[in-house]
Amino acid sequence: MANFVFVSPTFPDTYYQFPKAWKELGGTSLCIGEDPYEYLSEDLKRASDEYYQVSSLG
Repeated sequence: MANFVFVSPTFPDTYYQFPKAWKELGGTSLCIGEDPYEYLSEDLKRASDEYYQVSSLG
């Protein structure tokens, strides 16, 4: 299965469901966002194979 990059997985609050579903299908969920890793919900942490924090997405 392929990799997929999810941009800003913390907005809106329910967006974590997309990387979760992708991972359940066997894909690799790569996430990039502005929030520090420790601020992510436990659901999003489990859904993300990798998370990369950036200073700005704008």
